[in-house]
Amino acid sequence: MMNSLPYIPLDEEFSLNIGILAIILENLSKNRNGNAVLDIDKAQFFMYLMKNPAKIEKVMLFLGKKIPVIDEKETHTIKSLSNNVDILFDNKKIKTILKTMAIRGLLDVERYEEKSYLKLSESGEDFAASLNGDFFVSIRNYSESLGSLKSLPSSKLYKILNEVFMEAE
Repeated sequence: MMNSLPYIPLDEEFSLNIGILAIILENLSKNRNGNAVLDIDKAQFFMYLMKNPAKIEKVMLFLGKKIPVIDEKETHTIKSLSNNVDILFDNKKIKTILKTMAIRGLLDVERYEEKSYLKLSESGEDFAASLNGDFFVSIRNYSESLGSLKSLPSSKLYKILNEVFMEAE
């Protein structure tokens, strides 16, 4: 009798998600002045886009921004056509990732104006810089292309994404 191995969807692989979020923080957590601008809502928004690159194209097109080059295999799949938005509304997963990053010394949090803003610690920056496989290079390219969105309030980002979803229906 054969035992089957458990199947873990790639999106659920915890270490991979830490890497994705580290790259998001590396590229999108600070403005030009070095001030932290990424709160948990924006982190969820950008995490969603990294896992759904086809939506990056649509968001940037909607905003009239430069559209990054996205591999065709990311835009012409069943996954790219679906609107699975669980990660946008279930913040337990991202909080768990953030707690783990904080415990490992990868995360710094700044509080001002009654809000918490996320950024990488020095060791977090070293960790993010060490992620250099093809997958992480793609994530880095996507996150760099979203730099013009990091200063927008999370409410506007979610409104834009909602418009993209409405357009798709």
